Amino acid sequence: MLTKLYKKVLGYASHRYATPILCVIAFIEASFFPIPSDLLVIAMGLAKPKKAIWYALYCTIFSVIGGVAGYMIGMFFWEHLSGFFFQYIMDPEVFEWVRVLYENNAFFTIFISGYTPIPYKIFTISAGVFGISLQIFITASVLGRSLRFFLFGIMIYFYGDRARAWIQKHIQRILVISSCIFIAIFVLFKIYF
Repeated sequence: MLTKLYKKVLGYASHRYATPILCVIAFIEASFFPIPSDLLVIAMGLAKPKKAIWYALYCTIFSVIGGVAGYMIGMFFWEHLSGFFFQYIMDPEVFEWVRVLYENNAFFTIFISGYTPIPYKIFTISAGVFGISLQIFITASVLGRSLRFFLFGIMIYFYGDRARAWIQKHIQRILVISSCIFIAIFVLFKIYF
């Protein structure tokens, strides 16, 4: 089912309403949708490389707005949705792990979840549940999501078709390596400052 949905989402890249579709997918992906919106950013950018940065911007804005919606779902509807959440999205042990991450450093946790392939929606909803500062949530989300989407948008803008094969081959590696770099910088910052 997800493969079919994935192909359908990529099919929207050439649709005449691709940009509004991207905005909707970015919004709902941050709240509850299972397909990463960066796939559509990449596909649309490769179709029109000179608009790739704009697509990254739209995706960032609507993803953060969708993240705020996820935050509100967690804050106001958790009592009613927790059973569904634990049955279909993640188990209570992972939820407890997320709580500990927030206790250690909410900003960094949100930033990393916004940037990496970790399902962002888990962190948007749980941020609302745990009462993370909305200002911290939005700031970290803007930075993390911008970095994620603009990384591809800028590469595609400047390298076009040459970027396509490279991105498709190395997308997971790019995100994991750069996440490790950010974690190392954070640890060094905590140790020395």
